[in-house]
Amino acid sequence: MDKTIILLFLLILGTAALCDAKYRKIPNILTLSTMMAGLAYHSWFSGFQGFLFSLGGAFLGMGLLIVFYLIGKMGAGDVKLLGAVGSILGPAGVFNAFLFTAIVGGIYAFFILLMQGGFANSMNRMWQALKLTFLTRSPMAPDEGKASPVLCYGIAIAIGTSLSMMF
Repeated sequence: MDKTIILLFLLILGTAALCDAKYRKIPNILTLSTMMAGLAYHSWFSGFQGFLFSLGGAFLGMGLLIVFYLIGKMGAGDVKLLGAVGSILGPAGVFNAFLFTAIVGGIYAFFILLMQGGFANSMNRMWQALKLTFLTRSPMAPDEGKASPVLCYGIAIAIGTSLSMMF
């Protein structure tokens, strides 16, 4: 891929991360236009094979996060952003970006818990869930009525994708 395209893509990822951090939303104009640009770019340079490559990456990217959206743990913008990443990087590239994003997201969540003082509470809830599961032989989680900290996962996607492109 051309260096100009890579720099533009990194700028798009940075914009998505900033929007997510500031507004807790990643705009459709950003995700969908990036997806269309990925499809157009790969179609132009590689024809129908490039179109299928880009489309496969977009679907895989969205598919990797759709379950989290459906259970209410992630926003639709995050799902579409990983789809946009897939349209640019293709199936193998988006899978690598997803793996890096998961690692970055875990580290990010850990630091958010530490900063908000919820780490000890989370560890206690996990311990209680394990005890309940062991005693009742069915997976259970204690409901303490406390909301989980909100993560701007667009930040993790931007950093994880950037790292995957470097390595």
